[in-house]
Amino acid sequence: MVFDPLFNVPRSTVKTTATTSPSRPKEVKTILFYTSFFGQLPWPHTIGREKNLTDFSNRPCKIAACNFSISKDDISRSSVVVFHGYFTPSPMEMKALVLKKPRGQMWAWFNEESPASTSYPLNKLKNMFELTITHLHESDIHTLYGDYFSLNHKSKIEAQKLYSNRNFTEGKDRLVLWLASNCRKAASLRLNIVKEIAKYIQVDVYGGCQKYFKQTGRCWRRTRDCQRLNERYKFYLSFENSNCKGYLTEKYWENALDRNVVPVVIAGSYNKDVLIPGSYIDILDFPNAEALAKYLHYLDKNETAYNSYFEWKTKYGYTRETNWICDLCEYLHTNKAKDTTWDLGILWGEKENCHADDYRINIWINRTRP
Repeated sequence: MVFDPLFNVPRSTVKTTATTSPSRPKEVKTILFYTSFFGQLPWPHTIGREKNLTDFSNRPCKIAACNFSISKDDISRSSVVVFHGYFTPSPMEMKALVLKKPRGQMWAWFNEESPASTSYPLNKLKNMFELTITHLHESDIHTLYGDYFSLNHKSKIEAQKLYSNRNFTEGKDRLVLWLASNCRKAASLRLNIVKEIAKYIQVDVYGGCQKYFKQTGRCWRRTRDCQRLNERYKFYLSFENSNCKGYLTEKYWENALDRNVVPVVIAGSYNKDVLIPGSYIDILDFPNAEALAKYLHYLDKNETAYNSYFEWKTKYGYTRETNWICDLCEYLHTNKAKDTTWDLGILWGEKENCHADDYRINIWINRTRP
């Protein structure tokens, strides 16, 4: 993946409550990964970092005095035990395991998916986990698909030189792209949105959802050929499989921003604070699909208006690295062991985090022409 040099700045998201002296040699903390990562052990995030802890660009972590284990025999000596949200053992096994939990040890619950995709009975895990590693702002450690930040003065000057006179319509001979494979019942809302938009503007669809549009063609995910195809489009439908608070994936960061394509999103009630200002088109800013399509056609014919959706590049940068491995190690060394636990049923509840805009979206889909 190629990043603009201005946009590749990792940031720590550690919430510090009690610091230790930076001059004192640090005791090595053991991080035990108790579950697999979608069948993988060790977790892919840790491979190659067992001896020299680095971030995901192989730069040394601010604090690197941590090692990893996947052996359950190490559970009694581990500072933190990490459980993947999709592969957390059964409630009965967890209840038995928590009885053996050493004093001062913390458990961390990890999840990169949306609350709407989690089927585990989270109310059964109440008061077991001191730490959470998710995209939610409330979590102790953050794992994000991307994050943005304001450029400093020097970077703004450099960005002005790079982007102020650039025409982002060049090389783009197609209009609207949607890459999607999941159109099962849980993701049917976004399918209905795209079907409605496609009544008024050409939408090229690749992936498993293609069958609903009677289209053919292949675009293998993350291949350079697929990326080149992506870059020929002016707009990308960056719709998530569920509309949840702060849940913003590669559909926005990679398929749109990395490819210099304008993302069309559902910002609604949840995501205006995690989207880069000025970078996107929110469908809910329009009364219906016809009005949205009319606006996209307008942008297609007006280079100045289209290029305005890239003015953010002179003000903001973004990174697709959130170094939760480094952040977790730093947390262990700069915070006392927590004596409070999360109620995951509330923190990660689908009702608490998702579907606030579904009613508005359904009206948007079904609204007749004015």
